[in-house]
Amino acid sequence: MSQIAYSWFVKPETLSKSYVSFLNHYGGGTVYQYRSLGELASRKDKTTPAPLEALRGIPGFENWVGTTVTDIAHPNTFSLTHALRIFPGVFKLAIPLYLPVYLVPAAIVQRTKLFVPVQEAIAKWRRLILSVLRSSAFLSSFTCLTWLGISTYQDVVGYPTVLGIALAGAFGGLAIFVEKKARRIELALYLACRALEGVLGDWMLRYSTRRQRVLKTVPRLATRSRPTFASTPQDALLARRCDVLLFSLAAAAFLHCYSDHAGARRKAFRPSYLHAIDALFGGLGIEQGRVRHASSRLQLRKHLQARTAALRGRGEDSSAGEEKAL
Repeated sequence: MSQIAYSWFVKPETLSKSYVSFLNHYGGGTVYQYRSLGELASRKDKTTPAPLEALRGIPGFENWVGTTVTDIAHPNTFSLTHALRIFPGVFKLAIPLYLPVYLVPAAIVQRTKLFVPVQEAIAKWRRLILSVLRSSAFLSSFTCLTWLGISTYQDVVGYPTVLGIALAGAFGGLAIFVEKKARRIELALYLACRALEGVLGDWMLRYSTRRQRVLKTVPRLATRSRPTFASTPQDALLARRCDVLLFSLAAAAFLHCYSDHAGARRKAFRPSYLHAIDALFGGLGIEQGRVRHASSRLQLRKHLQARTAALRGRGEDSSAGEEKAL
C-alpha cells in the first residue's frame, strides 16, 4: 500500500489511467487535492510557503500559499473529524462497486440456492449482503486511515513528505483486517500487482528522464541513439503491463493444478473455487479427478440428455404401437 499511495499522489503517470481514476473516485477528495499533496511532498524547499501548479485555475485558491495540504483538504477541521466525515460518502460509493462482485458469481454458480429452499436462500442472501457491506467498509476504512495518516504526519512534522505518504499508505493498509481471510489473499495479490506496476513505471520514467537529459546535453548522441520503448516519458508507461505477465503466470499455475496429472492436484483449490471452476469449464475432469461433487452446468447437461432420450423412447414406443394397430 505504501508504493500505491506514493504512485497515486506523487507520480500518477506510473499507474494505468483506469486505476488512477478508480483511486480518485474513491479517494475521499478531489483531484486537485491529490495533486497538491504530491506537489508539496516533492518540493525541495518544504518550509517556504509558495503557490502550487495544481491549484492554478481552482476557484478560491488562486492566491493560495502554504506548506501543508490540510488547509486545502479540510481547513479549520481536525484530522480525525475529517477522516470520519469521509467514511459515509465512500461507503455509499463502494456498495454499487462490490454488489456485482458478489452477486454475479453467486448467480452463475449457485443460482438455484438463491431461491430454493427458502431457508437456505435467506441465509445465502444474508451472507451476500454482509459480504458487500464488509468490503465497502474495507474500502472506506482504507480511505479514512490513509487521510488520517497524512494529516497526522503533517501535524507532527509540519509539512508532507514522500516518506509521510508511504507511511500513510501503510497505515491505511491496516483496513485489510476488516475483510474476511478468504478475501485478504485476493486483495494482497491484486495490490501486489498494482504496486509492482508502480515500481516498474517509476523506474522506466526515471530512466527516460535521464536519457532525455543526456541527449539534450550532447546533441550529437540524439542522431546516433536508437529509439527504445522508454525513449519518452509516455513510452515508459508500457512498463505498466506487468499485470498481464502476472496473470499469465497465475493462469499457468492454475491450469496445471486443475488439469495435469489426471486431476490429482485439484484438491489445491478450495471447494467453493473448485465448484466455480467446474461450472466455468463445463465440469471437465469430474470423472478423471474423482471429484465428489458435480457442477450445476454438468448436471443440467446430463438432465437434458436424459430428457431427450426419454422423449425419443416415448416417440419410438408410440410409433411401434401405431404400427401394431395397423
